[in-house]
Amino acid sequence: MIPLRNTAQDETNLHMDQSQEGLQEMVWEQDGRILYKRSNTDTIQFDRNDCHNPLIWKNHIFWTKNTGGNEYIYYSTRSSLSGIWGDPVYIFGGAVSLEHTSIGNDTHGDMALEDLVWEHKNSNNWRLMDFDPMNLIQYGFSDFSTSNNVYPSYLSVYILTDQPGSVDGAVRTFASDTTGNMEIWVTPVLGGVGYINISNNGSTDTHPQLFNFFQGGDNHLFDIWESWRNGHWQLWMTNMDILTGTEDRSPSEKCSLAVHPNPFRDETTIDFVQDQPGEVSLTIYNSLGNKVIMLKPMKEGTGKFSVSWDGKNENGIKMPAGIYFCILTTNSKSVQNKIVIF
Repeated sequence: MIPLRNTAQDETNLHMDQSQEGLQEMVWEQDGRILYKRSNTDTIQFDRNDCHNPLIWKNHIFWTKNTGGNEYIYYSTRSSLSGIWGDPVYIFGGAVSLEHTSIGNDTHGDMALEDLVWEHKNSNNWRLMDFDPMNLIQYGFSDFSTSNNVYPSYLSVYILTDQPGSVDGAVRTFASDTTGNMEIWVTPVLGGVGYINISNNGSTDTHPQLFNFFQGGDNHLFDIWESWRNGHWQLWMTNMDILTGTEDRSPSEKCSLAVHPNPFRDETTIDFVQDQPGEVSLTIYNSLGNKVIMLKPMKEGTGKFSVSWDGKNENGIKMPAGIYFCILTTNSKSVQNKIVIF
Protein backbone atom coordinates (compact mmCIF):
# COMPACT_ATOMS: atom_id res chain seq x y z
CA MET A 1 0.00 0.00 0.00
CA ILE A 2 1.19 3.53 -0.79
CA PRO A 3 -0.32 6.89 0.18
CA LEU A 4 -2.26 8.68 -2.54
CA ARG A 5 -1.78 11.90 -0.59
CA ASN A 6 0.63 12.51 2.28
CA THR A 7 -0.04 15.88 3.96
CA ALA A 8 -0.60 17.25 7.46
CA GLN A 9 -4.24 18.19 6.66
CA ASP A 10 -7.44 16.13 6.87
CA GLU A 11 -8.28 14.91 3.35
CA THR A 12 -11.81 13.44 3.03
CA ASN A 13 -14.89 13.04 0.82
CA LEU A 14 -13.08 11.74 -2.27
CA HIS A 15 -15.20 11.48 -5.43
CA MET A 16 -13.85 10.14 -8.72
CA ASP A 17 -14.81 10.00 -12.39
CA GLN A 18 -13.24 9.13 -15.72
CA SER A 19 -12.86 11.86 -18.32
CA GLN A 20 -13.96 11.47 -21.93
CA GLU A 21 -10.28 10.92 -22.81
CA GLY A 22 -10.15 7.99 -20.39
CA LEU A 23 -8.08 9.83 -17.74
CA GLN A 24 -8.94 9.45 -14.06
CA GLU A 25 -10.21 12.59 -12.32
CA MET A 26 -10.84 13.16 -8.65
CA VAL A 27 -12.10 15.83 -6.26
CA TRP A 28 -11.82 15.84 -2.49
CA GLU A 29 -12.03 18.03 0.60
CA GLN A 30 -8.93 19.21 2.47
CA ASP A 31 -9.74 21.11 5.67
CA GLY A 32 -12.55 23.08 4.03
CA ARG A 33 -10.87 23.43 0.62
CA ILE A 34 -12.06 21.77 -2.61
CA LEU A 35 -9.18 20.19 -4.54
CA TYR A 36 -9.08 18.59 -8.00
CA LYS A 37 -6.52 16.42 -9.75
CA ARG A 38 -6.38 14.68 -13.09
CA SER A 39 -4.04 11.77 -13.67
CA ASN A 40 -1.73 13.93 -15.81
CA THR A 41 -2.02 17.32 -14.03
CA ASP A 42 -1.06 19.01 -10.79
CA THR A 43 -3.58 19.56 -7.99
CA ILE A 44 -5.93 22.55 -8.46
CA GLN A 45 -7.81 24.39 -5.71
CA PHE A 46 -11.39 25.27 -6.67
CA ASP A 47 -12.60 26.95 -3.50
CA ARG A 48 -11.73 27.32 0.19
CA ASN A 49 -13.08 28.42 3.58
CA ASP A 50 -15.64 25.90 4.88
CA CYS A 51 -16.30 24.04 1.61
CA HIS A 52 -17.57 20.44 1.61
CA ASN A 53 -19.17 17.55 -0.31
CA PRO A 54 -17.35 17.75 -3.69
CA LEU A 55 -18.79 15.78 -6.61
CA ILE A 56 -17.42 15.42 -10.14
CA TRP A 57 -19.10 14.21 -13.32
CA LYS A 58 -17.72 14.70 -16.84
CA ASN A 59 -17.24 18.46 -17.24
CA HIS A 60 -18.78 19.63 -13.95
CA ILE A 61 -17.66 19.86 -10.33
CA PHE A 62 -20.17 20.63 -7.55
CA TRP A 63 -19.62 21.47 -3.88
CA THR A 64 -21.29 23.13 -0.88
CA LYS A 65 -19.99 26.12 1.09
CA ASN A 66 -20.93 27.62 4.46
CA THR A 67 -20.78 31.41 4.53
CA GLY A 68 -21.98 33.41 7.53
CA GLY A 69 -23.86 30.40 8.89
CA ASN A 70 -25.76 29.85 5.60
CA GLU A 71 -25.15 27.02 3.16
CA TYR A 72 -24.77 27.39 -0.61
CA ILE A 73 -24.16 25.12 -3.62
CA TYR A 74 -21.60 26.07 -6.29
CA TYR A 75 -20.33 24.43 -9.46
CA SER A 76 -17.64 24.89 -12.08
CA THR A 77 -17.76 23.86 -15.74
CA ARG A 78 -14.83 22.85 -17.92
CA SER A 79 -14.76 24.35 -21.42
CA SER A 80 -14.98 21.66 -24.10
CA LEU A 81 -12.78 23.85 -26.35
CA SER A 82 -9.99 25.06 -24.05
CA GLY A 83 -10.21 22.39 -21.36
CA ILE A 84 -10.03 25.15 -18.70
CA TRP A 85 -12.26 25.11 -15.63
CA GLY A 86 -14.42 28.20 -15.19
CA ASP A 87 -14.94 30.33 -12.08
CA PRO A 88 -17.31 29.05 -9.36
CA VAL A 89 -20.98 29.68 -10.15
CA TYR A 90 -23.67 29.95 -7.46
CA ILE A 91 -26.64 27.57 -7.82
CA PHE A 92 -28.71 27.62 -4.67
CA GLY A 93 -28.66 28.28 -0.94
CA GLY A 94 -29.17 30.72 1.89
CA ALA A 95 -30.95 30.34 5.21
CA VAL A 96 -31.77 26.68 4.59
CA SER A 97 -30.25 23.33 5.49
CA LEU A 98 -28.60 21.59 2.54
CA GLU A 99 -27.98 17.87 2.75
CA HIS A 100 -27.36 14.74 0.73
CA THR A 101 -26.26 15.94 -2.68
CA SER A 102 -26.33 13.28 -5.38
CA ILE A 103 -25.20 13.49 -8.98
CA GLY A 104 -26.84 11.62 -11.87
CA ASN A 105 -24.50 8.65 -12.03
CA ASP A 106 -24.57 6.35 -15.06
CA THR A 107 -22.02 3.56 -14.83
CA HIS A 108 -22.08 2.73 -18.53
CA GLY A 109 -21.92 4.69 -21.74
CA ASP A 110 -21.94 8.43 -22.44
CA MET A 111 -24.39 9.97 -19.99
CA ALA A 112 -26.68 12.57 -21.52
CA LEU A 113 -27.92 13.96 -18.21
CA GLU A 114 -25.56 15.44 -15.64
CA ASP A 115 -28.07 16.79 -13.13
CA LEU A 116 -27.34 17.46 -9.48
CA VAL A 117 -29.98 16.45 -6.93
CA TRP A 118 -30.14 17.54 -3.29
CA GLU A 119 -32.57 18.02 -0.42
CA HIS A 120 -32.98 21.19 1.61
CA LYS A 121 -35.04 22.05 4.65
CA ASN A 122 -36.82 25.38 4.90
CA SER A 123 -38.90 25.63 8.07
CA ASN A 124 -40.40 22.14 8.52
CA ASN A 125 -40.61 21.15 4.86
CA TRP A 126 -38.03 19.05 3.04
CA ARG A 127 -37.82 19.77 -0.67
CA LEU A 128 -35.95 17.81 -3.32
CA MET A 129 -34.27 19.93 -5.98
CA ASP A 130 -32.75 19.19 -9.37
CA PHE A 131 -30.26 21.35 -11.28
CA ASP A 132 -29.36 20.80 -14.95
CA PRO A 133 -26.01 22.58 -15.61
CA MET A 134 -26.18 21.90 -19.35
CA ASN A 135 -29.31 24.05 -19.75
CA LEU A 136 -29.02 26.09 -16.51
CA ILE A 137 -32.42 24.86 -15.35
CA GLN A 138 -33.31 24.41 -11.68
CA TYR A 139 -36.55 22.89 -10.47
CA GLY A 140 -38.08 21.07 -7.52
CA PHE A 141 -39.62 17.67 -8.08
CA SER A 142 -41.35 16.91 -4.77
CA ASP A 143 -42.33 18.42 -1.40
CA PHE A 144 -42.62 16.74 1.99
CA SER A 145 -43.94 17.98 5.33
CA THR A 146 -41.61 15.89 7.46
CA SER A 147 -38.72 16.37 9.86
CA ASN A 148 -36.96 13.31 8.46
CA ASN A 149 -34.29 13.42 5.79
CA VAL A 150 -35.33 11.88 2.49
CA TYR A 151 -31.86 10.84 1.18
CA PRO A 152 -32.38 11.32 -2.56
CA SER A 153 -30.54 9.17 -5.07
CA TYR A 154 -30.56 9.85 -8.79
CA LEU A 155 -29.48 7.80 -11.81
CA SER A 156 -29.23 9.10 -15.38
CA VAL A 157 -29.41 6.55 -18.16
CA TYR A 158 -28.49 7.09 -21.80
CA ILE A 159 -28.89 3.98 -23.94
CA LEU A 160 -28.34 3.75 -27.67
CA THR A 161 -31.03 1.79 -29.47
CA ASP A 162 -31.27 0.13 -32.84
CA GLN A 163 -33.77 2.80 -33.92
CA PRO A 164 -33.16 6.53 -34.55
CA GLY A 165 -32.63 8.35 -31.27
CA SER A 166 -32.06 6.85 -27.87
CA VAL A 167 -33.55 6.11 -24.49
CA ASP A 168 -32.61 9.16 -22.41
CA GLY A 169 -34.05 9.49 -18.98
CA ALA A 170 -33.56 9.34 -15.23
CA VAL A 171 -34.69 7.38 -12.21
CA ARG A 172 -35.09 9.11 -8.83
CA THR A 173 -35.62 7.54 -5.44
CA PHE A 174 -35.99 8.84 -1.88
CA ALA A 175 -37.37 7.95 1.55
CA SER A 176 -40.50 9.64 2.91
CA ASP A 177 -42.86 9.21 5.88
CA THR A 178 -45.83 10.83 4.13
CA THR A 179 -47.80 7.57 4.62
CA GLY A 180 -46.97 7.40 8.34
CA ASN A 181 -43.84 5.27 8.06
CA MET A 182 -40.53 5.84 6.32
CA GLU A 183 -40.96 4.11 2.97
CA ILE A 184 -38.96 4.04 -0.27
CA TRP A 185 -40.38 5.82 -3.31
CA VAL A 186 -39.12 5.66 -6.89
CA THR A 187 -40.16 6.74 -10.38
CA PRO A 188 -42.18 3.86 -11.88
CA VAL A 189 -40.31 3.71 -15.23
CA LEU A 190 -37.19 5.12 -16.84
CA GLY A 191 -37.75 8.83 -17.45
CA GLY A 192 -41.21 8.45 -15.95
CA VAL A 193 -43.24 10.90 -13.90
CA GLY A 194 -44.78 10.49 -10.47
CA TYR A 195 -43.60 8.11 -7.74
CA ILE A 196 -44.61 4.72 -6.34
CA ASN A 197 -43.98 3.15 -2.94
CA ILE A 198 -41.78 0.10 -3.51
CA SER A 199 -41.03 -0.92 0.10
CA ASN A 200 -44.52 -1.16 1.68
CA ASN A 201 -42.92 -2.42 4.87
CA GLY A 202 -44.94 -0.67 7.57
CA SER A 203 -41.74 -0.14 9.53
CA THR A 204 -38.67 2.02 8.67
CA ASP A 205 -36.97 2.04 5.27
CA THR A 206 -34.29 4.59 4.45
CA HIS A 207 -31.04 5.49 2.59
CA PRO A 208 -31.97 4.25 -0.93
CA GLN A 209 -29.20 4.03 -3.53
CA LEU A 210 -29.50 3.57 -7.30
CA PHE A 211 -26.95 1.88 -9.55
CA ASN A 212 -26.89 -0.06 -12.81
CA PHE A 213 -24.80 -2.46 -14.86
CA PHE A 214 -24.95 -4.04 -18.31
CA GLN A 215 -25.12 -7.75 -19.01
CA GLY A 216 -25.70 -9.05 -22.51
CA GLY A 217 -28.40 -6.92 -24.13
CA ASP A 218 -29.93 -5.64 -20.90
CA ASN A 219 -29.30 -2.70 -18.61
CA HIS A 220 -30.09 -3.72 -15.02
CA LEU A 221 -31.14 -0.86 -12.72
CA PHE A 222 -31.18 -1.52 -8.97
CA ASP A 223 -32.60 0.37 -5.99
CA ILE A 224 -31.12 -0.87 -2.69
CA TRP A 225 -32.06 0.48 0.74
CA GLU A 226 -31.84 -0.14 4.49
CA SER A 227 -34.93 -1.77 6.01
CA TRP A 228 -35.72 -2.35 9.70
CA ARG A 229 -37.17 -5.86 9.82
CA ASN A 230 -37.30 -8.54 12.52
CA GLY A 231 -35.59 -6.28 15.05
CA HIS A 232 -32.49 -5.43 12.98
CA TRP A 233 -31.37 -3.59 9.85
CA GLN A 234 -31.32 -5.51 6.57
CA LEU A 235 -30.62 -4.59 2.94
CA TRP A 236 -33.53 -4.91 0.52
CA MET A 237 -33.65 -4.21 -3.20
CA THR A 238 -35.71 -4.11 -6.35
CA ASN A 239 -34.65 -3.85 -9.97
CA MET A 240 -35.78 -2.74 -13.42
CA ASP A 241 -34.42 -4.34 -16.60
CA ILE A 242 -34.22 -2.32 -19.82
CA LEU A 243 -33.42 -3.77 -23.25
CA THR A 244 -30.55 -1.71 -24.64
CA GLY A 245 -31.28 -2.27 -28.32
CA THR A 246 -27.87 -3.83 -28.90
CA GLU A 247 -29.40 -7.08 -30.07
CA ASP A 248 -30.63 -7.61 -33.63
CA ARG A 249 -34.41 -7.59 -33.59
CA SER A 250 -37.00 -7.84 -36.30
CA PRO A 251 -38.89 -4.66 -37.33
CA SER A 252 -42.06 -5.95 -35.66
CA GLU A 253 -40.28 -5.80 -32.28
CA LYS A 254 -38.96 -2.24 -32.58
CA CYS A 255 -40.30 1.03 -31.17
CA SER A 256 -38.46 4.31 -30.58
CA LEU A 257 -39.05 7.94 -29.66
CA ALA A 258 -36.86 10.83 -30.85
CA VAL A 259 -37.26 14.58 -30.27
CA HIS A 260 -35.65 17.30 -32.44
CA PRO A 261 -34.66 20.01 -31.92
CA ASN A 262 -34.09 19.42 -28.23
CA PRO A 263 -33.80 21.80 -26.38
CA PHE A 264 -36.24 24.00 -28.33
CA ARG A 265 -37.91 27.39 -27.99
CA ASP A 266 -40.77 27.65 -30.52
CA GLU A 267 -41.52 24.18 -31.87
CA THR A 268 -40.14 20.66 -31.78
CA THR A 269 -40.88 17.46 -33.70
CA ILE A 270 -41.45 14.08 -32.07
CA ASP A 271 -40.68 11.06 -34.25
CA PHE A 272 -41.79 7.58 -33.25
CA VAL A 273 -41.99 4.13 -34.75
CA GLN A 274 -45.23 2.17 -34.39
CA ASP A 275 -44.47 -1.53 -34.19
CA GLN A 276 -48.09 -2.76 -34.29
CA PRO A 277 -51.32 -1.32 -35.70
CA GLY A 278 -53.59 0.11 -33.03
CA GLU A 279 -54.13 2.90 -30.53
CA VAL A 280 -51.29 5.34 -29.86
CA SER A 281 -51.17 7.92 -27.04
CA LEU A 282 -48.57 10.73 -27.06
CA THR A 283 -48.65 12.86 -23.89
CA ILE A 284 -46.44 15.63 -22.45
CA TYR A 285 -45.90 15.93 -18.67
CA ASN A 286 -44.02 18.53 -16.63
CA SER A 287 -41.27 17.67 -14.13
CA LEU A 288 -43.80 17.32 -11.28
CA GLY A 289 -45.79 14.67 -13.14
CA ASN A 290 -48.70 16.90 -14.15
CA LYS A 291 -50.13 16.40 -17.64
CA VAL A 292 -49.48 19.35 -19.93
CA ILE A 293 -51.15 18.16 -23.12
CA MET A 294 -52.10 15.03 -25.02
CA LEU A 295 -50.82 15.85 -28.49
CA LYS A 296 -53.37 13.53 -29.99
CA PRO A 297 -54.76 10.06 -29.40
CA MET A 298 -54.59 8.26 -32.69
CA LYS A 299 -54.99 4.95 -34.41
CA GLU A 300 -52.16 4.22 -36.80
CA GLY A 301 -50.72 1.41 -38.84
CA THR A 302 -47.08 0.41 -38.59
CA GLY A 303 -44.20 2.64 -39.61
CA LYS A 304 -42.59 5.95 -38.70
CA PHE A 305 -44.73 8.96 -37.69
CA SER A 306 -44.06 12.57 -36.65
CA VAL A 307 -46.00 14.97 -34.40
CA SER A 308 -45.15 18.63 -33.72
CA TRP A 309 -45.45 20.42 -30.37
CA ASP A 310 -45.37 24.20 -30.01
CA GLY A 311 -44.67 24.11 -26.27
CA LYS A 312 -48.25 25.04 -25.29
CA ASN A 313 -50.62 23.27 -22.90
CA GLU A 314 -54.19 22.16 -23.58
CA ASN A 315 -55.42 25.76 -23.03
CA GLY A 316 -53.01 27.20 -25.59
CA ILE A 317 -50.75 28.78 -22.95
CA LYS A 318 -47.02 28.73 -23.66
CA MET A 319 -45.19 26.63 -21.06
CA PRO A 320 -42.23 28.14 -19.18
CA ALA A 321 -38.63 27.07 -19.69
CA GLY A 322 -37.89 23.76 -18.01
CA ILE A 323 -37.73 20.00 -18.37
CA TYR A 324 -40.72 18.03 -19.66
CA PHE A 325 -41.33 14.38 -20.43
CA CYS A 326 -42.91 12.95 -23.57
CA ILE A 327 -44.48 9.51 -23.09
CA LEU A 328 -45.59 7.36 -26.02
CA THR A 329 -47.94 4.51 -25.18
CA THR A 330 -48.89 1.86 -27.72
CA ASN A 331 -50.57 -1.52 -27.60
CA SER A 332 -47.22 -3.20 -26.92
CA LYS A 333 -45.09 -0.83 -24.84
CA SER A 334 -44.41 2.60 -23.38
CA VAL A 335 -41.43 4.80 -24.36
CA GLN A 336 -40.30 8.05 -22.68
CA ASN A 337 -37.96 10.90 -23.60
CA LYS A 338 -36.98 14.21 -22.01
CA ILE A 339 -37.81 17.52 -23.71
CA VAL A 340 -36.25 20.84 -22.69
CA ILE A 341 -37.79 24.26 -23.38
CA PHE A 342 -35.33 27.14 -23.06
